[in-house]
Amino acid sequence: GTGASRRLRNSGETPGIAGGAKLVGLGGDHGTQCAGTAAAAFDEDRGTAGVAANCRLIGARIPSPATGVMIADAFLWAAGIDNGNTTPGFPALPAQPADVISNSWGVGGAALSTALQNAFDRLTDDARDGRGCVVTFSTGNLGYTQFSAVRTFAAYDRNVAVGASIGAN
Repeated sequence: GTGASRRLRNSGETPGIAGGAKLVGLGGDHGTQCAGTAAAAFDEDRGTAGVAANCRLIGARIPSPATGVMIADAFLWAAGIDNGNTTPGFPALPAQPADVISNSWGVGGAALSTALQNAFDRLTDDARDGRGCVVTFSTGNLGYTQFSAVRTFAAYDRNVAVGASIGAN
């Protein structure tokens, strides 16, 4: 095989996360499942290969509740763009910024703030030395509902909306 299959967990040392960072007490493991789907390395016919096996992951947790500015700061940080945040404890920019920012979550029914619109524009224009970063958001588990009225982050024209299909459609 080309690498060792690893199950990522939401506590302890996490292979693939920048600097082997500790992810402790995050609650829930939905993001861990999504990270595994993206980055699982296939080894010796065990497990499942991810869509980008052996890629490098950056773990980021947005506090809840969070303002649009807090969310924008986190996205800009992940892409290696200086956001001007001077909050004590805010991390230094990652040595290897993200090429893709994948969000398996979304905000239901909230208006998209100017801070977030500006952040999404900067991410898709300026990240990766002007080549832009791909930003994806979940459309949610809404069935036949028109997601653009409900999942405004996914509906923003600079982001990629990701959804699932059910048997009836």
